[in-house]
Amino acid sequence: MGKVSGFLRGVLVLAAVLTTGVLGFLGIKRGLRTPPEISSVNKFTKLFRSPAGVAITLVIVAGIAAGVFVLVKKATTPPKPPAAATVNGEDILDSDFQTRLAAQTYFYTTISPLPEEELPGLKERVRENMIQELLLTQFLAENGITVTDEEVRQRIQEIAVDRMYEGDWAKYEEELKTIYRTTLEEVMRTYRLDILKEKTSQLKTQKRVSAIWIDKDELQFVSYESMDEKERTKHEEANRSKKEKAEEALRRIQSGEDFAKIAGELSEDEESKKNGGNLGFLFLDTYMNPGAQPTLDSFPGKTPIFSALDELGNGENKMYEIFTGYAMIKIAEIKEGPRGTQNFDDWYVSFRSRANITIP
Repeated sequence: MGKVSGFLRGVLVLAAVLTTGVLGFLGIKRGLRTPPEISSVNKFTKLFRSPAGVAITLVIVAGIAAGVFVLVKKATTPPKPPAAATVNGEDILDSDFQTRLAAQTYFYTTISPLPEEELPGLKERVRENMIQELLLTQFLAENGITVTDEEVRQRIQEIAVDRMYEGDWAKYEEELKTIYRTTLEEVMRTYRLDILKEKTSQLKTQKRVSAIWIDKDELQFVSYESMDEKERTKHEEANRSKKEKAEEALRRIQSGEDFAKIAGELSEDEESKKNGGNLGFLFLDTYMNPGAQPTLDSFPGKTPIFSALDELGNGENKMYEIFTGYAMIKIAEIKEGPRGTQNFDDWYVSFRSRANITIP
């Protein structure tokens, strides 16, 4: 920067000298006689003795100076580091890519070997993971969400450092270096991608679910299709009163009766019963932090909830039977999210296709 500034000062001094010289030349006393043979030249110089001529001269000199400055600045600017990929104008540095590739290659050839036929594709898989990391970071930033280093370290501490190293970070990092031949920064990249996916999941369209649960008196261990007629009849008879209770709840729901009131009277899941059957806003996704939806985790009929989230619209309700009981579920409200309703993999393929990605 010092060299460039010095050069600029030199150019400005030169421009001043040139301007002074030109103006001095054009300012020749009018009293001097002009030989007839150069009278045409005299007419030409009159233009440049005028204010407009002076302005033109200054612009030309300044343009020359600026052009030289740009050329010199370009010559002295360090070359741009090579990129492994460019995602919406942001580079993934090739140096970062090579470091990541070396760590992954060692892991999948020594620590947890991949089948030999899969190794040739490892390079592009690593590149794609880094592209996905940057794309999800950009997507979340557009929605005011970030993943901080502190969050990533906290996740590593919970999953690895506290459980296997008694909270000793130094011991953990030493093992990364000596056994896995990698660094904490590379491990953080892996965990960061997981958290990015989880936060992206939470931007999916969510549905507020209300549910009533009725236990079966006799648990079912095989599907009805696997039972003969006698076994099926026996099982249905044993659970007749519970099924009738579930059907009563469904009829009352469909008649427009207050769901919370019905849940308070009939639901056999004490935890959700306290809230009138309201499980809150839930969403389905492949990547989801288990602790993100505690009401879903505690409800005994998770499978019916998954089905309802997938197939029921706003205000719709349905009774689901599973091996352990009956679930009456209603979608009370839908909150649209920028992720829409697609599962992660389908959404990501579409999202990536719209991105501006270049790979050298």
